[in-house]
Amino acid sequence: MSSDFNQTVAELRRQGVKPCSTSVRKVDCNPKQWAQHLEYLALRRQRDKAKRKIYQRKYRYKTRYGIAETQYEAALEACNYTCQICGECCKKRLSIDHCHDTGENRGLLCQNCNTGIGMFTNSEWKLENALDYIRNWDKSLIAELLRREDINDTAKRN
Repeated sequence: MSSDFNQTVAELRRQGVKPCSTSVRKVDCNPKQWAQHLEYLALRRQRDKAKRKIYQRKYRYKTRYGIAETQYEAALEACNYTCQICGECCKKRLSIDHCHDTGENRGLLCQNCNTGIGMFTNSEWKLENALDYIRNWDKSLIAELLRREDINDTAKRN
């Protein structure tokens, strides 16, 4: 009986199923009961996944940003569910933009805009330089050196 149990345990572990602490203590049960117990645990984890996600979001709002979920929802309505930089309505939840120096919350941004500001390390002069670069790239010597010879030949590009 014990060898059947160990073989079943080994097979389930190869399939990626891991026992919890209560399952380890169930050495007296047969392999079928143990497998049913693990299936039950997997179903329970799946059921609780949505609850855990909501709880983690509320916890993150409170601990990281110091606000309640109702404040976040009110801010979403105030900005009409759009990013405050690009103005686009996102399918994902908007990120809470905050200053890393002072910890103050600044607003709600989409993932791309929030990441962009973060990559520029909240530096105004870097953002201004990036804006100048985008406006004047076609006048740049480097852009001229990097200009493609086959830009008008669509056959070569495809």
